[in-house]
Amino acid sequence: MASYPGAKVHRPNRRKLGRGQTVQQPQATISATAATVTVTFTLSVPCVISGIVPVTTSNGAFVSQTVLSPTQFQQVFSLTQAAATVSIPNNCGQITTRQGGGNAAFSTTF
Repeated sequence: MASYPGAKVHRPNRRKLGRGQTVQQPQATISATAATVTVTFTLSVPCVISGIVPVTTSNGAFVSQTVLSPTQFQQVFSLTQAAATVSIPNNCGQITTRQGGGNAAFSTTF
């Protein structure tokens, strides 16, 4: 015959993370297309874009930025981007996924 409450069994909680472990946040990968002075960036997951994304380009200076949707934004430069190298740093503070992750480093030549 079992008595209530049963024997105390000490088991670690399976839902807790161990010391030094963190939850992996998904990173957004970026792709880009260029049309003369305009570069359209497409993100792999919906993101919150706050402020001006620090895009480094070899041709021209930054003019303006427009957020088209949670997965697309567009930047306009002063010179054509036909043979330009464009890059965005890893985990820049202006791009955040909805789960709290950042972006992967991006670099391309048109």
